[in-house]
Amino acid sequence: VSIPGWGWTLATGIYLNPVYAQVEQQRSLLKQRLFIEGLLNCSMWCLCLMGTWFFVVWAQRKFSQDVDAFVAFFQQAAHQDRHIDTQDLGIVEFKELAGYANEMVATRSRTRRALETQRQKMITLTRAIEQSPVSVVITTPDGTIEYVNPYFENISGYSSEEAVGNNPRILRSGHQSESFYQQMWQRLTAGKQWTGEITNQRKDGSLYWERVHISPVFDETNTIVHFVGVKEDITEHKIALKQLNSAKQDAEAASVAKSQFLANMSHEIRTPMNGVIGMLDLIMDTGLNDEQHDFARTAKVSADALLSIINDILDFSKIEAGKLELEILDFNFRDMMEDLMEVMSIHALNKGIELSCYIHPDVPSWVRGDPGRIRQILINLTGNAIKFTEQGAVEVRVNIE
Repeated sequence: VSIPGWGWTLATGIYLNPVYAQVEQQRSLLKQRLFIEGLLNCSMWCLCLMGTWFFVVWAQRKFSQDVDAFVAFFQQAAHQDRHIDTQDLGIVEFKELAGYANEMVATRSRTRRALETQRQKMITLTRAIEQSPVSVVITTPDGTIEYVNPYFENISGYSSEEAVGNNPRILRSGHQSESFYQQMWQRLTAGKQWTGEITNQRKDGSLYWERVHISPVFDETNTIVHFVGVKEDITEHKIALKQLNSAKQDAEAASVAKSQFLANMSHEIRTPMNGVIGMLDLIMDTGLNDEQHDFARTAKVSADALLSIINDILDFSKIEAGKLELEILDFNFRDMMEDLMEVMSIHALNKGIELSCYIHPDVPSWVRGDPGRIRQILINLTGNAIKFTEQGAVEVRVNIE
């Protein structure tokens, strides 16, 4: 160190070895410390990197498992309805996505079942229409044919290709007037059904009868989108009905002829019978003994009965003609029963059967009615009783109720 004004220089000496040794020692310690700290830092970074790597690998594997589960799910969902088990998923978001996917699968399953049900219904309906024994025609609202079933082709002679695009008027035969079809069309366009019988013409020109039912088809807005016609072939029924009417007319004509024949024969027979009865009356007025008188009287009663039968035959023709009229006369009922028993006793005697008649005392002698009809009824009843009685007796009882 220079000292001003003196021209002196001050010099001093220091022994630095101990200092350097101490500094070097501190330096060495510092290096060791820095090395250790660097090593520790490196170790920590390595541990962090390894932890991060392990975490990334774990997360990647977990994510991959969830993704693989979703991929497998959607692959299988394309072929079959399958739900994801959310318990196998570790990520909350994937669980939520899995829940949505399961709902989608459930909806898809329900939709598929509904579509399958509708498909089966359509198959059944199509088969029913295709195999139906009646014609089915579907047209547009303006009447253009869109569909015909096979039976239509068989009955009309027109193929499906020929009918589709045409109008049902190709079947018109001319037997129905234009106003007939106008009334039908007005009813259909008003949204109402129409039912009736129509004579149609086949492709070959032959005629056939159909009973037709036509209905409009509406959409969700209540607008007519189609007409459906179901037509039943009734040609054989019409032919049978025509034959039946013809047979009925023939039967009625035969019945009239029979009635006329019976009336004529009754008149022809009644004339000589009246002569026989008249002659028997004259014979009974002659000098006959008691036995002869009884014989003549019995013959007259039988002739009267025969004349009554002839009158019944004439009445039968009147019944068929609706012209039968009953007589209302006063007559002696007891005398009529006595004459009837005399006539029927001959039949009973020939069969070996006893015939008797009992008339209650309260029954009046004179009554009012049609004696011929009452006599014929009693003759029929007594005659049947004698006819179906093999042995024993037949009794006719008359009472008042």
